[in-house]
This record gives sequence, C-alpha cells and structure tokens, in this order.
Amino acid sequence: MYTFVELWKPRQAWLDLGRTERQAYMDKVGPAVAELLAAGVEIVGWGALEDEPGGHGTGYGYVAVWRMPSANEVDMLRTLVTGAGWYDYFEQVNAVSALGPPDAVIAEHIGA
Repeated sequence: MYTFVELWKPRQAWLDLGRTERQAYMDKVGPAVAELLAAGVEIVGWGALEDEPGGHGTGYGYVAVWRMPSANEVDMLRTLVTGAGWYDYFEQVNAVSALGPPDAVIAEHIGA
C-alpha cells in the first residue's frame, strides 16, 4: 500500500485563465480521476491548506491525499498528471511512501 500526497498552488498561467477556460480544463481532468479510481486508487481527501503559525507552513495552497495498492498506480498518477498538463498550471510537490509502523522509521533515523 502506498500513500501519495500532492501539494500545489496555481501558477500565473492558471490565474490568467477565465472561469470558462478553467472549467473546461477541469472537465478534462475528471476522466483521469475516474481511471485512477477504477484501478483501485482511493481518494483519502483533498483540501485547502491552512496557514501554519510560526512560519512552518509549506507555501502551497492545496493538498490531495491518495491511497494506492501498488507502485503501478503511483506511476499511473504521475503519468496522468503530467499528460494532462497539470504542471503547466500548478506548481506542485509530491510525497510518496509505502507506509509502515512508526518504530521502523525511528529505527531508520537512529541507524542513519
């Protein structure tokens, strides 16, 4: 099982689009999301990020969290996002991991 976390914010190219153009683009993204869901990908949730006190925020405005059965679906999401031209309109960072128990990560830190 993999978790894929996306953080993004709009680029100027997105801000320059009118509402109709933005809607038309998002209408094209919908089938890609449906393809992911059909492949067994789960949307944990999407949301607008809140400001973090003390300057510990990310500088990004939005988050999407996905759960994926295998690395194949991780690659699928990456391919679909790139193919849709998402990065032309949004600056994004991703965090992907096969998750496990906290003690495994703690042991990895100690051994590093």
